Parts: sequence; C-alpha cells; structure tokens
Amino acid sequence: FDPLLSLVYVPETRRLGDYDGIIIGQIGVGKEWVESPEQAAGYATLFRILLRRELLKLDKFGFVSLAHDPSSESQDALGKALVVEGKITRFDTGSGLMRYFSYFLWFLQGGAPDPQTEGRITEAQTGRLVAEFVDRRRHLCNTPFGPNPHTFKAGYAMRVTAHESAKCLARFIDLGFEELPAAAAGLPDDDDESET
Repeated sequence: FDPLLSLVYVPETRRLGDYDGIIIGQIGVGKEWVESPEQAAGYATLFRILLRRELLKLDKFGFVSLAHDPSSESQDALGKALVVEGKITRFDTGSGLMRYFSYFLWFLQGGAPDPQTEGRITEAQTGRLVAEFVDRRRHLCNTPFGPNPHTFKAGYAMRVTAHESAKCLARFIDLGFEELPAAAAGLPDDDDESET
C-alpha cells in the first residue's frame, strides 16, 4: 500500500463497504522516540479531526464520529461500525532551517518532521481485527515553485504532515470500501511460493 501507508497487515479479506460507519477512537502517545509528549498529543488530536474530515469527504459511510472511549458506548448504538485507534510511536518536529534549504540543496533532504503512527482498525461490536497499519510520513513542506517560508515553523510543518497522513489513511480506507484483500506483512502470497 506504499505510498499510502508504510506497513499494513490484513488478516483476512474484508469489504469495508459492509460497515455502517467509522468511529475514530483514541490516538495515544508512546514514550520512546517522542521528542515532546505534549506536542505529540496535540498532533494526535489534530490527526483525529483531520481524519474525520477526510472520511466525511468520501461520503461512503453512514456516519463518521469521534469517540473518547468507543468501548463505553452501547453495542446497539454502534451498529455495524469500524473503530480506528492508534498511538504516536515516533515524534520529531525536525529543523525549519534544514527544511527551507532542502529546496535548494535537494541532496540534504533533512529537517522534515518525523511522526510515526501505529494503529489498528477493528469491528466495534466484536473487537475483531480488520487491519493493522504503520504510517511514517515525512514532509518538507516546500512548494514546487520555491521554498516555503512557513516551513521554518514546526507547527506549520506538523499540520501539513498530519493532513497528509489523514488523507493517506482515508484513501486506504476508500480503497478497501469494495474489497480489502488479505495481506500479511513480509509474507509471500500463496501464488508466489516456489514449488519444491
């Protein structure tokens, strides 16, 4: 699924269009490789809001909601829904100066924000795993026409990166609307196995 997500595990083929809606649960913050837990928590909140907006744009699900604790809601109220939850396991805001000069010195490619989100999509009623994913997204925030002076600000760069991450996860969910094929990370398909 690259470049949408860095890594995906789908235990069995599913059709996401069979679900009534999506609940965006908590996005926590890990302790290792997190430069600033407070900033990472803000990024997680922003990511949830942006993901909801991107999923609503698809206009394919009956509802898309934010939930503080999906397990506390009544099972009947959830209907046949999916829950997206995750954790920020890496968070580095990068260097604005390096981002800016990476436009001129393309070989540097340094300074980009480096957030990594590990998450899972489950069935709300059963807790059954639909997919696990890892998204590690880096974005220099410059434009095709020249360097972007806003890229000096870590907050701006993180907002752009969160938006790109939300768009890519929503696109992945959109692709699975008709069918999300089973894919075990790092394992060959049955057809690819050599005969011995």
